[in-house]
Amino acid sequence: MRNNYFSSKKALITRTKNHFQNYIIILSMIFFLIGYMYLTAADNSNIKKVETYLFKSLNQDLVEFSSGKGKDIIMINDPEPGEIVLPTLYTNDVTNITGLSARSGGNSINSGNGTIESKGIVWSTNPNPTIDNYEGITSNGTGTDDFNANLTNLNLNTYYYVRAYATNEAGTGYGNEVSFMTLSYYPPPTRQSSSITTWDVRNTSMSISWSNGNGNGTMVVFKTGNDFNENDIPQSGGYYDDYNTNFSVAPELVSGSNGGRIVYYGSGNTATINGLTALTRYRIRLFAYRGNPAGASAGFNQNTSTNNPFVQRTARFKHAFVQNDVLAEAENTVFIYPTPANDFINISINNINEGYPKIRIFDLCGKEYNITPEIIHSGNESILMKLSLEDFVSGIYNLIIQNNDEIIIERLLISK
Repeated sequence: MRNNYFSSKKALITRTKNHFQNYIIILSMIFFLIGYMYLTAADNSNIKKVETYLFKSLNQDLVEFSSGKGKDIIMINDPEPGEIVLPTLYTNDVTNITGLSARSGGNSINSGNGTIESKGIVWSTNPNPTIDNYEGITSNGTGTDDFNANLTNLNLNTYYYVRAYATNEAGTGYGNEVSFMTLSYYPPPTRQSSSITTWDVRNTSMSISWSNGNGNGTMVVFKTGNDFNENDIPQSGGYYDDYNTNFSVAPELVSGSNGGRIVYYGSGNTATINGLTALTRYRIRLFAYRGNPAGASAGFNQNTSTNNPFVQRTARFKHAFVQNDVLAEAENTVFIYPTPANDFINISINNINEGYPKIRIFDLCGKEYNITPEIIHSGNESILMKLSLEDFVSGIYNLIIQNNDEIIIERLLISK
Protein backbone atom coordinates (compact mmCIF):
# COMPACT_ATOMS: atom_id res chain seq x y z
CA MET A 1 0.00 0.00 0.00
CA ARG A 2 2.83 2.37 0.94
CA ASN A 3 4.74 1.53 -2.26
CA ASN A 4 1.70 2.25 -4.45
CA TYR A 5 1.34 5.65 -2.81
CA PHE A 6 4.91 6.72 -3.63
CA SER A 7 4.67 5.34 -7.16
CA SER A 8 1.56 7.42 -7.84
CA LYS A 9 3.21 10.53 -6.36
CA LYS A 10 6.30 10.09 -8.55
CA ALA A 11 4.20 9.70 -11.69
CA LEU A 12 2.29 12.89 -10.85
CA ILE A 13 5.54 14.88 -10.45
CA THR A 14 6.87 13.56 -13.77
CA ARG A 15 3.70 14.60 -15.63
CA THR A 16 3.80 18.05 -14.04
CA LYS A 17 7.46 18.54 -15.07
CA ASN A 18 6.71 17.53 -18.66
CA HIS A 19 3.80 19.99 -18.84
CA PHE A 20 6.07 22.80 -17.54
CA GLN A 21 8.71 22.11 -20.22
CA ASN A 22 6.03 22.19 -22.90
CA TYR A 23 4.85 25.58 -21.63
CA ILE A 24 8.42 26.95 -21.86
CA ILE A 25 8.80 25.74 -25.45
CA ILE A 26 5.45 27.26 -26.48
CA LEU A 27 6.29 30.63 -24.88
CA SER A 28 9.71 30.69 -26.60
CA MET A 29 8.10 30.10 -29.98
CA ILE A 30 5.60 32.91 -29.35
CA PHE A 31 8.37 35.41 -28.47
CA PHE A 32 10.41 34.35 -31.52
CA LEU A 33 7.42 34.89 -33.85
CA ILE A 34 6.71 38.30 -32.33
CA GLY A 35 10.37 39.35 -32.80
CA TYR A 36 10.46 38.07 -36.36
CA MET A 37 7.26 39.94 -37.26
CA TYR A 38 8.68 43.13 -35.70
CA LEU A 39 11.94 42.91 -37.63
CA THR A 40 10.14 42.09 -40.87
CA ALA A 41 7.80 45.06 -40.48
CA ALA A 42 10.59 47.52 -39.57
CA ASP A 43 11.19 50.16 -42.25
CA ASN A 44 14.70 51.64 -42.47
CA SER A 45 14.94 54.47 -45.03
CA ASN A 46 18.68 53.93 -45.61
CA ILE A 47 18.87 50.13 -45.70
CA LYS A 48 16.07 48.28 -47.48
CA LYS A 49 17.45 44.82 -47.05
CA VAL A 50 20.46 43.60 -45.15
CA GLU A 51 22.11 40.86 -47.17
CA THR A 52 25.23 40.22 -45.10
CA TYR A 53 27.41 41.79 -42.50
CA LEU A 54 31.08 42.31 -43.21
CA PHE A 55 33.23 42.37 -40.12
CA LYS A 56 36.50 44.26 -40.29
CA SER A 57 38.92 42.21 -38.22
CA LEU A 58 41.94 43.61 -36.38
CA ASN A 59 44.39 42.34 -38.97
CA GLN A 60 42.54 44.27 -41.68
CA ASP A 61 41.18 41.11 -43.38
CA LEU A 62 37.52 41.15 -44.34
CA VAL A 63 35.59 38.23 -42.80
CA GLU A 64 31.99 37.50 -43.88
CA PHE A 65 29.33 36.55 -41.35
CA SER A 66 25.60 35.88 -41.75
CA SER A 67 25.19 38.16 -38.74
CA GLY A 68 27.43 39.68 -36.13
CA LYS A 69 28.79 42.75 -34.45
CA GLY A 70 32.17 44.40 -34.50
CA LYS A 71 34.07 47.64 -34.30
CA ASP A 72 33.90 48.20 -38.06
CA ILE A 73 30.76 46.69 -39.60
CA ILE A 74 29.91 47.55 -43.20
CA MET A 75 26.39 46.73 -44.41
CA ILE A 76 25.95 46.30 -48.13
CA ASN A 77 22.98 48.24 -49.49
CA ASP A 78 20.56 46.56 -51.86
CA PRO A 79 18.74 49.57 -53.32
CA GLU A 80 15.48 49.42 -55.14
CA PRO A 81 15.80 49.39 -58.94
CA GLY A 82 16.84 52.85 -60.14
CA GLU A 83 17.46 54.19 -56.63
CA ILE A 84 20.85 55.93 -56.12
CA VAL A 85 22.48 55.41 -52.74
CA LEU A 86 25.89 56.32 -51.29
CA PRO A 87 28.90 54.54 -52.84
CA THR A 88 30.77 51.89 -50.86
CA LEU A 89 34.48 51.02 -51.06
CA TYR A 90 37.44 49.78 -49.05
CA THR A 91 40.61 51.61 -48.01
CA ASN A 92 43.97 50.08 -48.95
CA ASP A 93 46.47 49.30 -46.22
CA VAL A 94 49.16 51.98 -45.86
CA THR A 95 52.56 51.10 -47.37
CA ASN A 96 55.83 52.83 -48.34
CA ILE A 97 55.88 54.68 -45.03
CA THR A 98 58.67 57.25 -44.56
CA GLY A 99 59.04 60.24 -42.29
CA LEU A 100 57.27 62.53 -44.76
CA SER A 101 55.08 60.36 -46.98
CA ALA A 102 53.15 57.11 -47.37
CA ARG A 103 50.89 55.32 -49.87
CA SER A 104 47.29 54.06 -49.71
CA GLY A 105 44.26 54.01 -52.04
CA GLY A 106 40.82 52.48 -52.56
CA ASN A 107 39.39 49.31 -54.04
CA SER A 108 36.13 47.41 -54.69
CA ILE A 109 34.15 50.58 -55.40
CA ASN A 110 30.36 50.14 -55.65
CA SER A 111 28.78 53.11 -57.43
CA GLY A 112 25.42 52.75 -55.61
CA ASN A 113 23.55 52.89 -58.96
CA GLY A 114 25.06 56.33 -59.57
CA THR A 115 28.11 57.78 -61.30
CA ILE A 116 31.37 58.14 -59.37
CA GLU A 117 32.19 61.80 -59.89
CA SER A 118 35.32 61.88 -57.71
CA LYS A 119 37.38 59.58 -55.51
CA GLY A 120 40.56 59.68 -53.45
CA ILE A 121 41.82 59.45 -49.89
CA VAL A 122 41.62 61.79 -46.91
CA TRP A 123 43.82 61.76 -43.83
CA SER A 124 44.12 63.51 -40.50
CA THR A 125 45.71 63.21 -37.08
CA ASN A 126 42.12 62.87 -35.78
CA PRO A 127 39.87 59.84 -36.41
CA ASN A 128 37.22 59.72 -39.15
CA PRO A 129 38.57 62.31 -41.62
CA THR A 130 36.13 63.52 -44.28
CA ILE A 131 36.30 65.66 -47.42
CA ASP A 132 35.13 68.54 -45.23
CA ASN A 133 37.45 67.87 -42.30
CA TYR A 134 40.94 66.70 -43.19
CA GLU A 135 44.65 67.54 -43.06
CA GLY A 136 45.35 66.04 -46.47
CA ILE A 137 43.30 64.92 -49.46
CA THR A 138 43.90 63.52 -52.94
CA SER A 139 41.75 63.48 -56.06
CA ASN A 140 42.16 60.34 -58.14
CA GLY A 141 39.72 60.76 -60.97
CA THR A 142 36.29 59.24 -61.58
CA GLY A 143 34.78 55.80 -62.14
CA THR A 144 34.90 52.58 -60.15
CA ASP A 145 38.45 51.43 -60.94
CA ASP A 146 40.75 50.72 -57.99
CA PHE A 147 43.28 53.47 -57.33
CA ASN A 148 46.47 54.24 -55.42
CA ALA A 149 47.39 57.59 -53.90
CA ASN A 150 50.36 59.17 -52.13
CA LEU A 151 50.09 60.90 -48.77
CA THR A 152 52.58 63.79 -48.78
CA ASN A 153 53.76 66.66 -46.57
CA LEU A 154 53.44 64.52 -43.45
CA ASN A 155 55.20 65.21 -40.16
CA LEU A 156 57.88 63.02 -38.59
CA ASN A 157 56.88 60.50 -35.93
CA THR A 158 53.13 61.29 -36.19
CA TYR A 159 50.03 59.05 -36.04
CA TYR A 160 47.57 59.45 -38.95
CA TYR A 161 44.08 58.14 -39.80
CA VAL A 162 43.21 57.42 -43.44
CA ARG A 163 39.97 56.73 -45.33
CA ALA A 164 39.22 56.27 -49.02
CA TYR A 165 36.21 58.16 -50.37
CA ALA A 166 33.98 58.14 -53.44
CA THR A 167 31.28 60.64 -54.41
CA ASN A 168 28.16 60.16 -56.58
CA GLU A 169 24.83 61.97 -56.98
CA ALA A 170 23.68 60.83 -53.52
CA GLY A 171 26.76 62.11 -51.70
CA THR A 172 30.10 60.81 -50.44
CA GLY A 173 30.73 57.35 -49.07
CA TYR A 174 33.83 56.33 -47.10
CA GLY A 175 35.85 53.17 -46.78
CA ASN A 176 37.07 51.59 -43.58
CA GLU A 177 39.54 53.64 -41.54
CA VAL A 178 43.20 52.57 -41.36
CA SER A 179 45.97 54.18 -39.33
CA PHE A 180 49.77 54.32 -39.28
CA MET A 181 52.72 56.24 -37.81
CA THR A 182 55.40 58.01 -39.84
CA LEU A 183 59.09 57.32 -39.23
CA SER A 184 61.11 59.54 -36.91
CA TYR A 185 63.69 60.53 -39.54
CA TYR A 186 63.79 62.08 -43.01
CA PRO A 187 63.99 59.93 -46.16
CA PRO A 188 67.66 59.35 -47.08
CA PRO A 189 69.07 61.13 -50.15
CA THR A 190 68.98 59.07 -53.33
CA ARG A 191 72.44 60.18 -54.53
CA GLN A 192 75.49 59.42 -52.41
CA SER A 193 78.32 61.89 -51.79
CA SER A 194 81.49 60.88 -53.65
CA SER A 195 84.72 61.94 -55.42
CA ILE A 196 87.10 62.33 -52.48
CA THR A 197 90.28 64.29 -53.18
CA THR A 198 93.10 64.85 -50.68
CA TRP A 199 95.83 67.48 -50.69
CA ASP A 200 98.22 69.21 -48.32
CA VAL A 201 98.96 65.81 -46.80
CA ARG A 202 101.30 66.35 -43.87
CA ASN A 203 102.62 64.30 -40.99
CA THR A 204 99.62 64.92 -38.73
CA SER A 205 97.01 66.52 -40.99
CA MET A 206 95.47 66.51 -44.45
CA SER A 207 92.89 68.47 -46.40
CA ILE A 208 90.07 66.75 -48.28
CA SER A 209 87.30 67.76 -50.65
CA TRP A 210 84.31 65.90 -52.11
CA SER A 211 81.13 66.20 -54.14
CA ASN A 212 77.92 66.32 -52.10
CA GLY A 213 74.92 64.10 -52.80
CA ASN A 214 71.37 65.43 -53.11
CA GLY A 215 70.65 65.76 -49.39
CA ASN A 216 71.20 68.51 -46.81
CA GLY A 217 74.84 67.64 -46.21
CA THR A 218 77.60 65.04 -45.93
CA MET A 219 79.07 63.19 -42.97
CA VAL A 220 82.80 62.38 -43.26
CA VAL A 221 84.05 59.35 -41.34
CA PHE A 222 87.75 58.53 -40.77
CA LYS A 223 89.13 55.31 -39.38
CA THR A 224 92.36 53.34 -39.15
CA GLY A 225 92.86 49.59 -39.29
CA ASN A 226 90.46 47.24 -41.07
CA ASP A 227 87.79 48.06 -43.60
CA PHE A 228 84.46 49.63 -42.61
CA ASN A 229 81.86 47.50 -40.79
CA GLU A 230 78.46 48.13 -39.21
CA ASN A 231 80.06 50.20 -36.44
CA ASP A 232 81.50 52.58 -39.03
CA ILE A 233 78.25 53.43 -40.86
CA PRO A 234 75.80 56.06 -39.50
CA GLN A 235 72.25 54.85 -38.87
CA SER A 236 69.16 56.75 -39.98
CA GLY A 237 67.49 58.24 -36.92
CA GLY A 238 70.72 57.94 -34.92
CA TYR A 239 71.78 60.70 -32.55
CA TYR A 240 75.09 62.29 -33.59
CA ASP A 241 75.35 65.47 -31.58
CA ASP A 242 78.80 66.62 -32.67
CA TYR A 243 81.90 66.14 -34.80
CA ASN A 244 85.53 67.19 -34.45
CA THR A 245 88.10 67.80 -37.19
CA ASN A 246 90.75 66.63 -34.72
CA PHE A 247 90.71 62.89 -35.37
CA SER A 248 92.27 62.01 -32.02
CA VAL A 249 89.26 63.39 -30.11
CA ALA A 250 86.52 63.05 -32.75
CA PRO A 251 83.41 61.15 -31.51
CA GLU A 252 83.01 57.53 -32.57
CA LEU A 253 79.92 56.50 -34.50
CA VAL A 254 79.45 53.77 -31.89
CA SER A 255 80.96 54.77 -28.57
CA GLY A 256 83.64 52.37 -27.36
CA SER A 257 83.79 50.43 -30.63
CA ASN A 258 87.24 51.72 -31.66
CA GLY A 259 85.65 52.25 -35.08
CA GLY A 260 84.94 55.13 -37.42
CA ARG A 261 85.13 58.68 -36.09
CA ILE A 262 83.01 61.62 -37.23
CA VAL A 263 85.42 64.33 -38.36
CA TYR A 264 82.86 66.48 -40.17
CA TYR A 265 79.22 66.88 -41.13
CA GLY A 266 77.51 69.81 -42.80
CA SER A 267 76.69 71.32 -46.16
CA GLY A 268 80.29 72.17 -47.11
CA ASN A 269 82.57 70.15 -49.36
CA THR A 270 86.05 70.70 -47.87
CA ALA A 271 87.67 70.07 -44.50
CA THR A 272 91.13 69.99 -42.95
CA ILE A 273 91.60 67.07 -40.58
CA ASN A 274 94.36 67.15 -37.97
CA GLY A 275 95.32 65.05 -34.97
CA LEU A 276 96.56 62.30 -37.30
CA THR A 277 99.58 60.03 -36.87
CA ALA A 278 102.52 60.19 -39.25
CA LEU A 279 103.00 57.37 -41.78
CA THR A 280 99.54 55.94 -41.03
CA ARG A 281 96.87 54.83 -43.49
CA TYR A 282 93.43 56.36 -42.95
CA ARG A 283 90.24 55.08 -44.53
CA ILE A 284 87.73 57.77 -45.49
CA ARG A 285 84.07 57.36 -46.36
CA LEU A 286 81.28 59.84 -47.15
CA PHE A 287 77.58 59.58 -46.26
CA ALA A 288 75.00 61.95 -47.72
CA TYR A 289 72.13 62.73 -45.35
CA ARG A 290 68.82 64.60 -45.17
CA GLY A 291 67.71 66.14 -41.89
CA ASN A 292 69.77 66.96 -38.81
CA PRO A 293 72.27 64.43 -37.37
CA ALA A 294 72.30 66.30 -34.06
CA GLY A 295 68.51 66.06 -33.79
CA ALA A 296 68.26 62.30 -34.45
CA SER A 297 66.16 63.10 -37.53
CA ALA A 298 68.73 62.50 -40.29
CA GLY A 299 68.22 59.81 -42.90
CA PHE A 300 71.58 58.55 -44.22
CA ASN A 301 72.36 57.12 -47.63
CA GLN A 302 74.23 53.96 -46.63
CA ASN A 303 74.99 52.84 -50.17
CA THR A 304 78.69 52.04 -50.42
CA SER A 305 78.75 50.49 -53.91
CA THR A 306 79.96 53.79 -55.40
CA ASN A 307 81.73 54.98 -52.28
CA ASN A 308 84.42 52.44 -51.43
CA PRO A 309 86.74 53.67 -48.68
CA PHE A 310 89.31 56.12 -49.96
CA VAL A 311 92.69 55.30 -48.43
CA GLN A 312 95.16 58.09 -47.69
CA ARG A 313 98.45 57.76 -45.85
CA THR A 314 100.12 60.52 -43.93
CA ALA A 315 103.75 60.52 -45.02
CA ARG A 316 107.13 62.09 -44.38
CA PHE A 317 109.76 61.86 -47.08
CA LYS A 318 113.39 62.86 -47.47
CA HIS A 319 114.15 65.10 -50.42
CA ALA A 320 117.14 66.93 -51.81
CA PHE A 321 117.59 70.65 -52.12
CA VAL A 322 120.39 73.03 -53.09
CA GLN A 323 121.71 75.33 -50.38
CA ASN A 324 124.83 77.42 -50.96
CA ASP A 325 125.66 75.20 -53.97
CA VAL A 326 125.71 72.13 -51.70
CA LEU A 327 123.27 69.23 -52.18
CA ALA A 328 121.65 68.59 -48.80
CA GLU A 329 118.66 66.70 -47.37
CA ALA A 330 115.64 67.96 -45.45
CA GLU A 331 112.22 66.73 -44.43
CA ASN A 332 109.18 67.57 -46.48
CA THR A 333 105.87 65.98 -47.39
CA VAL A 334 105.26 64.59 -50.86
CA PHE A 335 102.61 62.03 -51.67
CA ILE A 336 102.26 60.27 -55.02
CA TYR A 337 99.26 58.02 -55.65
CA PRO A 338 98.05 55.61 -56.76
CA THR A 339 101.04 53.33 -56.73
CA PRO A 340 101.70 51.45 -58.83
CA ALA A 341 100.19 53.90 -61.30
CA ASN A 342 98.32 53.06 -64.48
CA ASP A 343 96.57 55.83 -66.42
CA PHE A 344 97.43 58.77 -64.16
CA ILE A 345 99.08 59.85 -60.92
CA ASN A 346 98.24 62.51 -58.35
CA ILE A 347 101.12 64.50 -56.89
CA SER A 348 100.50 66.28 -53.58
CA ILE A 349 103.28 68.60 -52.38
CA ASN A 350 103.41 70.59 -49.13
CA ASN A 351 105.73 73.25 -47.73
CA ILE A 352 106.67 74.51 -51.18
CA ASN A 353 108.10 77.91 -52.01
CA GLU A 354 106.25 80.50 -54.05
CA GLY A 355 105.16 79.59 -57.57
CA TYR A 356 104.35 76.28 -59.19
CA PRO A 357 106.94 73.50 -59.09
CA LYS A 358 108.31 72.03 -62.30
CA ILE A 359 107.68 68.32 -62.85
CA ARG A 360 110.04 66.19 -64.97
CA ILE A 361 110.04 62.42 -65.60
CA PHE A 362 113.01 60.34 -66.82
CA ASP A 363 113.28 56.64 -67.49
CA LEU A 364 116.26 54.69 -66.11
CA CYS A 365 118.16 55.28 -69.37
CA GLY A 366 117.94 59.05 -68.93
CA LYS A 367 115.22 59.71 -71.53
CA GLU A 368 112.96 62.63 -70.56
CA TYR A 369 109.22 62.57 -71.34
CA ASN A 370 107.10 65.57 -72.27
CA ILE A 371 104.37 66.02 -69.66
CA THR A 372 101.77 68.67 -68.82
CA PRO A 373 100.47 68.37 -65.24
CA GLU A 374 96.95 69.55 -64.47
CA ILE A 375 96.55 71.76 -61.39
CA ILE A 376 93.72 70.32 -59.28
CA HIS A 377 94.17 72.48 -56.20
CA SER A 378 96.55 75.21 -55.11
CA GLY A 379 96.56 76.40 -51.52
CA ASN A 380 98.78 77.93 -48.90
CA GLU A 381 102.22 76.33 -49.41
CA SER A 382 100.63 73.26 -51.00
CA ILE A 383 99.55 72.06 -54.41
CA LEU A 384 97.78 69.03 -55.90
CA MET A 385 98.48 68.06 -59.52
CA LYS A 386 97.21 65.30 -61.78
CA LEU A 387 99.44 63.85 -64.50
CA SER A 388 98.28 61.67 -67.40
CA LEU A 389 100.40 58.56 -68.08
CA GLU A 390 98.73 57.67 -71.36
CA ASP A 391 102.03 57.73 -73.32
CA PHE A 392 103.99 55.71 -70.77
CA VAL A 393 104.68 51.98 -70.67
CA SER A 394 105.16 49.79 -67.62
CA GLY A 395 108.42 50.38 -65.82
CA ILE A 396 110.32 52.37 -63.20
CA TYR A 397 110.87 56.10 -63.69
CA ASN A 398 112.47 58.97 -61.83
CA LEU A 399 110.09 61.78 -60.93
CA ILE A 400 111.85 65.09 -60.28
CA ILE A 401 110.04 68.00 -58.65
CA GLN A 402 111.85 71.33 -58.75
CA ASN A 403 110.70 74.57 -57.16
CA ASN A 404 113.28 77.36 -57.36
CA ASP A 405 116.39 75.92 -55.66
CA GLU A 406 114.52 72.99 -54.13
CA ILE A 407 114.69 69.55 -55.79
CA ILE A 408 112.62 66.50 -54.81
CA ILE A 409 113.42 63.12 -56.38
CA GLU A 410 110.96 60.21 -56.19
CA ARG A 411 110.68 56.80 -57.83
CA LEU A 412 107.57 56.22 -59.97
CA LEU A 413 106.29 52.70 -60.70
CA ILE A 414 103.93 52.31 -63.67
CA SER A 415 102.09 49.03 -64.27
CA LYS A 416 99.76 48.58 -67.26
